[in-house]
Amino acid sequence: MAGRATRPRGALLAGDSVGRYRILTHLADGGMAAVYLAELDGPEGFRKRCALKVIHRHLMGEQDFVKMFINEAWIAARLDHPNIVQTFDLVRTQDFLAFAMEYAPGVSLIELYPEGTLQMAPSPELVAWIGAEAAAGLHHAHGLVDSSGRPLGVVHRDVTPRNVQIGWDARIRVVDFGIARARGRLGGTAAGQIKGTFAYLSPEQVDQRKVDRRSDVWSLGVILWELLAKTRLFRSGTEGETIQSVLQKDVPSLAAMRDDLPDGLAEAIEKALERDVEQRWATAKDFESALREVVPRKLDVVREPLLAALAPHREAHQQELELLLEDEGGRTPDVPPRISSVPPLVASFPPPGGRDGSVRTRVHDPSASDTRRRRILAGSAAGVAFLGIGIVVLLAAQRGGGTSDAQPSTSAPTQAARGPDTGAPGGASAEPAPVTAPLRIESNREGAWVTVDGADRVSLPHDITDLPPGTVLLLEVGAPGYSNRQTEVTVGDRPVVRVRLDRRRHVKGLAKNPFR
Repeated sequence: MAGRATRPRGALLAGDSVGRYRILTHLADGGMAAVYLAELDGPEGFRKRCALKVIHRHLMGEQDFVKMFINEAWIAARLDHPNIVQTFDLVRTQDFLAFAMEYAPGVSLIELYPEGTLQMAPSPELVAWIGAEAAAGLHHAHGLVDSSGRPLGVVHRDVTPRNVQIGWDARIRVVDFGIARARGRLGGTAAGQIKGTFAYLSPEQVDQRKVDRRSDVWSLGVILWELLAKTRLFRSGTEGETIQSVLQKDVPSLAAMRDDLPDGLAEAIEKALERDVEQRWATAKDFESALREVVPRKLDVVREPLLAALAPHREAHQQELELLLEDEGGRTPDVPPRISSVPPLVASFPPPGGRDGSVRTRVHDPSASDTRRRRILAGSAAGVAFLGIGIVVLLAAQRGGGTSDAQPSTSAPTQAARGPDTGAPGGASAEPAPVTAPLRIESNREGAWVTVDGADRVSLPHDITDLPPGTVLLLEVGAPGYSNRQTEVTVGDRPVVRVRLDRRRHVKGLAKNPFR
């Protein structure tokens, strides 16, 4: 390979520097920033490996984007807790704006769901412990104060299974404070905007009422309910139906669904799911305390099955990381590939697409060792990769687009979910029916499936009929025996998207990919 690779859209390559940080490899891309594995070089051979989140260079001149990026760093840097990914530096040079974070590889909590890759059914005690750890991290964020001791009023606002990470050591970390809001900081919600992932929004978020720390308590309660019930609580076929479920659906009793729950666990979770915020746990600390009541004193008994399930993934990650860095030391790929969802739903951003609405496609071919290693690496770096999703969700709304898990740019879905105006607060005359464009997703292979913006897999062909033109979707298409392919499409560009899949070729000498 002759010469240095051409940089796609200002992407950084191995060996480049951002301030004191030297790029090792590319981890993931979002609509606003890219995340890299980097090293901080110091005197006498001192080195510290970290994750570096770098705003895209074409956004450096956009002050609104720069302010949002700095706001995220401002909040994240003040979070110092073992159950939150740490942010420790903000870097600004003539060409780059970035912040450095703890590199904490692992998988997201979605891998403990029935469709996840950890292939274990978490015990009620393990679910309670995970919930208590996440609640501890949230309580720390909620309790932040400024230099004069005044509460900052931080609310995460997007607590989802993908934003709770399990490290290789089984440490639980809350990630992605990208759309968190603190008093006096940028991040207010414009009229008609809903920030967050619909199935985990609190009723007050959906109603666009005042949101406080109890909103995060609700969202964590939804996650724990789903882990114990082994099914989704509010997610439905469309955004409108999901919102309606959040507002109206009765929460099934966990005690009636399972007879092996420790005393007090079902009650603690169901109190977190009270629609009346005054009946909910007042703080995440209160919720944490109730959950710890059912956790055995000998934590090893609870954590051992989780550590055993993580072990093969951890070993594969280490092998692939070493091989990847060895390769990067000798050469740089022409185009840093977009990280595919491996494990499924762990490391994919729902980006709003290019500023020109263009479609960008990258094929993940396991026959190319560097690409294959990136897919493993990304799957194990969920705590890093998802630190940008919230901002991506916000940007998508501001551009008039969205994703299936993102917020609309107007309040129409909320009104639609409630049906005709009944005099409820905020009710107004009926909105005109939104303009939508049909999209059909097909493949050239039998048994093919697709995930849309990280949602559950569905079989192909698959029709989408309820999204407005201009909505940008991230698709991942796969089939047994064929390489996954990832692409971004814009609703309205064309009515049918046919994704071609190539047969998977195995490379001798590489460890088996446990995520595949």
